[in-house]
Amino acid sequence: MGKRCEFVVFLDRDGTLIRRKPGGYLRLPEEVVWKEGVVEALRGLYERGGCLVVVSNQQGVAKGVVTWREVSAIHRAMAEYLRRHGVRVCAFLFCPHREGTCVCRKPCPGMIYRFYRLFPALRELPAVLIGDSWRDWLLAVSLRIPFIHCVGEDAEARWIPGVRRFERWGELDWGWFLSAAKTRLPQRS
Repeated sequence: MGKRCEFVVFLDRDGTLIRRKPGGYLRLPEEVVWKEGVVEALRGLYERGGCLVVVSNQQGVAKGVVTWREVSAIHRAMAEYLRRHGVRVCAFLFCPHREGTCVCRKPCPGMIYRFYRLFPALRELPAVLIGDSWRDWLLAVSLRIPFIHCVGEDAEARWIPGVRRFERWGELDWGWFLSAAKTRLPQRS
């Protein structure tokens, strides 16, 4: 990981970090289109002590539309692009299953639990989730961590009541975000 982590930022991929591919699944790294301002915002999170973790549902693998290798190649290319821009992503995790067939597909917490098995020391750090869908919000609720709704023209959910939201990454309220990210919510007993 390198840099000292002070908090964990779980990030949805499609519709949050990158644009969704209209009518289909990404199959090639060249198809990735970053959302405006995302690289600068991720650099800001990383420089402020954020451990960045991408968690993404990719049921196209189970459907046979995209392969595990293709998804992994996209993630490697994304990681390399971000590294060249001063951002290190701790992990890219994805669920390759169809809805209702596993415990790792968001909103189920399996990907998050897998991350904490890989990096047990980070379990004690506060965390926040940034995403664009109801699944992301439900995952944050189940984990009892703050959720930030990334809204935009390709977001899955237009409005989730009672949550902080932004339309462009440049609108991220750093003061509020860092306060939320560094606040430990009470754990369920």
